[in-house]
Amino acid sequence: MQLYGLWGQNYQLEQKPFSSGGEGEIYRIVGNNNSVVKVYLKSNASRELENKIKLMVNRPPSSSVFNQVAWPIDAVYDSANVFRGFVMPKLDITSELSEVYVYPPKTRITYKQKLILAQNICVVIHEVHKAGYVFGDFNPRNIGINLNTGTVAFLDTDSYHIVIDRDVNIAYRCKVCAPGYAAPELLSKCSYHISAHPEDKQQAYARTPLDTFTEHTDNFALAIHIFKLLMNGFTPFNGIPEKHSVLSAPSPGLGDVAVRRDNYCFKKGNKPLSVAVPPLNVLPKDVQSLFSRAFIEGRDNPEKRPNAMEWYKALLVYENSIVTCNKNPVHMYIKGLRKCPWCEADDRYNVSIAQQIQQRTFANPVTPSPVVPVVSPANTNASTRNVSPTRLNTYGTTTTGITVSTSSQKQCVNSDRIKEKLGRFFNVIGWLAFVCSIIYIFMPLVSGGSIHLDETYIYKIDVTKDAIIASIGV
Repeated sequence: MQLYGLWGQNYQLEQKPFSSGGEGEIYRIVGNNNSVVKVYLKSNASRELENKIKLMVNRPPSSSVFNQVAWPIDAVYDSANVFRGFVMPKLDITSELSEVYVYPPKTRITYKQKLILAQNICVVIHEVHKAGYVFGDFNPRNIGINLNTGTVAFLDTDSYHIVIDRDVNIAYRCKVCAPGYAAPELLSKCSYHISAHPEDKQQAYARTPLDTFTEHTDNFALAIHIFKLLMNGFTPFNGIPEKHSVLSAPSPGLGDVAVRRDNYCFKKGNKPLSVAVPPLNVLPKDVQSLFSRAFIEGRDNPEKRPNAMEWYKALLVYENSIVTCNKNPVHMYIKGLRKCPWCEADDRYNVSIAQQIQQRTFANPVTPSPVVPVVSPANTNASTRNVSPTRLNTYGTTTTGITVSTSSQKQCVNSDRIKEKLGRFFNVIGWLAFVCSIIYIFMPLVSGGSIHLDETYIYKIDVTKDAIIASIGV
């Protein structure tokens, strides 16, 4: 595929893309190892998007972070001068940021390396803001990392939020946001708009009047990322009422629901739902304060949220004050703590999962017992037949080749019928014996059709004999 840039540059693309998504495909450029091209699906290559890309090409961020952002270098067109996509730097990434958030961890990344990742995110977002752009959909899938070097890379820059004229509501909008990363004021504003315009529910971020995404909403999401990096990958909005036990507490909710409910886990009266989240006081006091500004004070006043530069400085100081755990070299914590808070968090988590029980499954499937046909008199001398090649015995092991004789089956059935008749006969005899023994015992007391209890009759009773007779009757 041959495409052309804004200034006549030729881009010969490889025949097949090396990556694809919902918006388009990514191609390598023949003879160029430093750049790649994003080619949009024809349905997505709108005039609005073309103008946005051209604006970004002419207003790049600082060169210090340019190779850490998938920033448009050039817009590209086909031979008919139809807009097709843009050229961007080839980024060196090995993983997504979301993979670092998994707990228990799947990588051996150290706590210090997490601090460095957090600082690098701050560096990039600071430069993006300084250039006049808003990230908008600031979620971990849009941030790539290199686990070998610690560098981060911001992806999907073509979805950035760019305000052209706030007064007349003109902007190149960010139209989506991952649940759990939208700031509370943004959620409230969108909800208010939807209540008046329910037809815009599926396009709330695109249709709600400005301001929607701002540097302050980016700072909210930034604080969430830093919290996750510092606190075992858990969201800060997994808080439950402190007076409840974990088992009886209501769910904090997921994503935007938890943010709307203001379920910050270290807000007064709350505690983290997960026992793997350590107490806030294991962090330096200035970091604790920044989290309070981001999630408590900043809820009512978004301007109080710390920006990227404030976080960067605090995290750098934090990094220089940590020591390595003696038991687990991945764990690091501030000097002065008596025990490693991450070991303690792991211990609490291991205890919590050890108490859980789950349903078990059979090692072998149960094979239904075969249905044995009733043998007609004409077939009473029939030869033996295979019932089933495989049957499950009582211990869960299998026996094969079981053969059952039809004549043996008939003998068993006749024997069972005889036993049943004998049982009924002796049951009747037993009840008659019991009734007769009762009549025999009380017969001396009956005279003239009535019962007499005078002493002469009572003295005639032979207790020993009557007890024996009663026992036999029973």
